[in-house]
Amino acid sequence: MPRWIFLGLWLALGACSTASKTVADQAGESDYQSEVGLLKHNVQMALSDYVAKPSSRGAFEIAYQYFTLASLTGDFDDYKEAEFFLKATKRPDADYLFSYGYFDYKLHRFQSAEHKLNAAAKQARDPHVKSHIHFLLADLCFQSGKPNCGKAAPKVKARKLSWQDNAREANRAFQRGEFHRADQLYAEADSVLAKDDGKNLSQKRNRAWLELQRGIMELEYERYTAALAYFQRADSIYSGYWLIEEHMAETLNLLGQKNEAIAHYRKVVKDTRNPEYYSALAELVESPQERQDLWREGDQKFRERMALFPEAASGHYVDFLLQRKGSEKDALELALADFRRRPNPQIKLSLAKAYRANAECKTALRLVQEILVQGGFRVPDLYSTAQAAAHECNEKPLAAKFRAEKDALLAQAAVKSALRNR
Repeated sequence: MPRWIFLGLWLALGACSTASKTVADQAGESDYQSEVGLLKHNVQMALSDYVAKPSSRGAFEIAYQYFTLASLTGDFDDYKEAEFFLKATKRPDADYLFSYGYFDYKLHRFQSAEHKLNAAAKQARDPHVKSHIHFLLADLCFQSGKPNCGKAAPKVKARKLSWQDNAREANRAFQRGEFHRADQLYAEADSVLAKDDGKNLSQKRNRAWLELQRGIMELEYERYTAALAYFQRADSIYSGYWLIEEHMAETLNLLGQKNEAIAHYRKVVKDTRNPEYYSALAELVESPQERQDLWREGDQKFRERMALFPEAASGHYVDFLLQRKGSEKDALELALADFRRRPNPQIKLSLAKAYRANAECKTALRLVQEILVQGGFRVPDLYSTAQAAAHECNEKPLAAKFRAEKDALLAQAAVKSALRNR
């Protein structure tokens, strides 16, 4: 799964988290550990209240607490618990429909999400809630592969832009290849947050998340030293968060610091048991036995995730299978199923990579050319994939053209980044 998918999926957590600790409870505890501890405490309190007095409202509170925890940890078991209590709630009001719709959106069940969000939009009265619904519906439009999806999210009048609004717009600008505009919007989002001098964990995490996104942009544009600086700054703001650490690991490896990268990946795997990072670690370790064990355990964990929430797991599983030799056909089959659910440019690019892995360069080349013709999606990885597919098809002039277009995109961003840093 392209790393920029995180840009669009994490924005609601900062708006709804109840975590408010300012310091860790125990010496040496990271900010992430402290917030997870608080959220688990919130879950247990909600469960205790529900046992004492079962109610629809109590079930909804438990679902909310589990969802907030899962959004931070990425644990599919917590998502499962959240849905159990969402189903137990059965409230037809706008808050319930919006919450369940966002849950479906987060887990990539887009048809169900669209149905619930449209129903919530008809009932919602709060302008802020209506704004979130419209933004989500616009993104669902994008996920469906339809053009001009921005029209699905009308601008909300008489309301100041939140940091989440700026971050969403930054994500869209980044995907369009507008590096400088995206960077400006992330800076504006941070300035909105900076107006609140609070140092609670949610506030710290949100600011760190913005630094993370700016680092991801630098990483995508192959400026690894700058990317690492952003990731280190994010970790200094909100310590111990696995999503920051895994990006640090990737960047350290690209900078030739393999041992440091392995250490970070080991920590991420230990803390999260997220199968995505088993493959990253497997590609770096020296021991053939450890490598084999990591691939086997990672595959088993992906199968468990697919059994729980296949729509959410499939894109990441495709990447895992593409990295593991001998799994190319399985990767293509899964990528095709994922594209049928989400025929957007990101997933089409992933499908093109799967065709390349199966030595079908002509199909891969056709797909990336379709993305370029459609427009609205210009990231360096697209041109890299296009160049590689053209080269494999012995289309040398076309490969050179894609290389030149990628170089122009990188150079444009480099110039604007240099002007920003003056």
